[in-house]
Amino acid sequence: HGENLAKLDFSSNSLTGSIPSSLGNMSKLLYLDLSSNQLQGSLPAEIGNLGSLQGLFLDNNRLLGRIPPALSRSQNLFQIFLHKNDFSGTIPAALADLPNLLDLFIDGNKFTGTVP
Repeated sequence: HGENLAKLDFSSNSLTGSIPSSLGNMSKLLYLDLSSNQLQGSLPAEIGNLGSLQGLFLDNNRLLGRIPPALSRSQNLFQIFLHKNDFSGTIPAALADLPNLLDLFIDGNKFTGTVP
């Protein structure tokens, strides 16, 4: 369901739980905004299946773990907001190769290593 959905905005609610990997099936999704909730768990690698995605807004949650390198398969991304979560590890070097990326906000996490 929702295969033709272009924008999904559930921001500023009190959503809990994890981001379902089934979101990766929404092939025509342009904008995904789940910011300012209480989402936990890791960012599913299936998010990289969203080839049309232009804006990903997951800031102000409790997401943790690494940013999946598969996110770089979403070549149309120009805005990624992942700030104010609990992401850790290194920043995937492949993010630097996103050709349309204009805004990358990853402050307020627990990243280590060097900036790609």
